[in-house]
Amino acid sequence: MRLAVPYLDGEIALELANFFMTQFAWSDEPNATLKLAPKKRQELWEKLEIAPSGIDSSIVEVMHRTNMGVDHSYRHLIMAGLKCSLADGWVGSAIATTCSDILFGTPKPVRSRVNLGVLSDEKVNIIVHGHEPTLSEMLAVASGDEELRAQPASMWPVSAAPPTRR
Repeated sequence: MRLAVPYLDGEIALELANFFMTQFAWSDEPNATLKLAPKKRQELWEKLEIAPSGIDSSIVEVMHRTNMGVDHSYRHLIMAGLKCSLADGWVGSAIATTCSDILFGTPKPVRSRVNLGVLSDEKVNIIVHGHEPTLSEMLAVASGDEELRAQPASMWPVSAAPPTRR
């Protein structure tokens, strides 16, 4: 296997990937990434018994509970929903953020212009909405390509119409 990131050692990458995969499977211990949270928050999760022990198992548990005739207690359903949300929202995001930081570097503020007044008839205008770092990275790479920059183009999100000019 050849890695796309030249500065990342293959053995370390494989070890990290295997570790992250274990965070999806059920375990006797809560997910390791929960330890990245402040101690007070960890204690609250433990007290409420919502610290997940696997992303997949938390999702399966909440799906099972919501099947007709399985669990009718709103308290059980809410707590299972919180546990599943924590598994996806905290554990899953911690994994995704760590991988993104390794591949693309830790995000840092950049100077930019805002609002639709920045659109220009003489330039390629691209409006992107979403949380896909690969798309932003590739747009940044493509913006340096002279041939692509010479092409007239507009790209708008599917869910929104282009603004009207006055």
